[in-house]
Amino acid sequence: MTIILDGGSLTVEKLVRIAREGEKVELDPAAVERIRVCRAMLEDKIKAREIMYGTNTGIGEFSEMVLDDDQVTQFQRYLVYNHAAGIGEPAPLEVVRAAMAGRVNVHAHGNSGNRPEITLTLVAMLNKGVTPVICEKGSVGASGDLAPMAQLALLLMGEGEAFYEGERLHGKVAMERAGIPVPGLEARDGLATINGSNVLTAMSALLCYDADRWLRQAEIACAMSLEALLANLKPYNAKLHELRGFSGAIRSAAAIKKCIEGSDLATGKIKTKVQDAYSMRSSPQVIGAAHDALKWARSQVEIELNGVGEPPREPGAQPGPPGLPHAEPGLLLGPHAQPVRRRHAHHRAAHPGGAGLHDEHFRGRRPGRLRLDGHEHRPQEPPDPRERLRRARHRAHGGCAGPRLPRVHARHGRAHGA
Repeated sequence: MTIILDGGSLTVEKLVRIAREGEKVELDPAAVERIRVCRAMLEDKIKAREIMYGTNTGIGEFSEMVLDDDQVTQFQRYLVYNHAAGIGEPAPLEVVRAAMAGRVNVHAHGNSGNRPEITLTLVAMLNKGVTPVICEKGSVGASGDLAPMAQLALLLMGEGEAFYEGERLHGKVAMERAGIPVPGLEARDGLATINGSNVLTAMSALLCYDADRWLRQAEIACAMSLEALLANLKPYNAKLHELRGFSGAIRSAAAIKKCIEGSDLATGKIKTKVQDAYSMRSSPQVIGAAHDALKWARSQVEIELNGVGEPPREPGAQPGPPGLPHAEPGLLLGPHAQPVRRRHAHHRAAHPGGAGLHDEHFRGRRPGRLRLDGHEHRPQEPPDPRERLRRARHRAHGGCAGPRLPRVHARHGRAHGA
């Protein structure tokens, strides 16, 4: 059955059907109209030379640089080239398909500013089995899956690589064999394709689905163990767990009892102990706690699947800041974050004082640093004023501390060596 992507009803189960079972997808007609309206508004603003981040300006440190008419289109291509820098083995096809479906669902809100042809091309690629080759490593997590999504966006220019009918092909060849026209990239199209955490969200959704199945298998194994050990089933009474109030434990106890429903143990034909081992009678509480945690994680994933992290693009809205951080709240960062972590480790080893590419001197003195988990981090200043002054001089000398001040003993207030 075809799954309609409308921007608000995508669930973990639907995403699994698209990613793993090859379910066909369709863009909701109302979503197509929303995309067209937003695009028309964007083009009017471009003609009026209204400044819009990532459309007729650069991004990041170049956000104050205004592009001329020729540069507006070229910029989207260069943006994709600049970010298509993933490394490692190709990501699993199911992850890529899930990420594509998630991106289509974001576009369906009509806030991204891209042409409808971009979204409809992604739909055609899903339905005809053209899956871009994106590398496992390269995402920076908090700032979005820019590297893997840029490798996906290469296909929209007839470049990159893709898997099609079991072969790894050049992107243009794969699109030609599938009969999908290459739309190219115009103003805003590139950024609208790569600007999001769709890969990490896809990985999270698939993991939530699998984890739920693992917990169900744990309940089946528990039921088999209870029968084998002739367990007392009174701790699995639904009323006990309803009085306690934890929904996961209520669900787990009911599932375990369902597995042994009608057996001699359940009907009371077999004599049991008055009380079993703690590990047996507390199974619903243990498995139930995992159910509760997974339920929360799933809710966050589905919010992200159906949300938009773009700058405002709807009619009447003011052009906003460069989007929102795209971190998964508390969920996996996966292998994507490893290159960034390794780079940070090398950076710290090479610049123990902290100066370098991540120093505020090189970031236009924008305060704070965005961590991989999406929380802004500012290095804590030491309480001692002499130490603060020493560190300030250290930064001012580009990592060379200069004349070293005597350290003050924290307890007695005396300077060592003074």
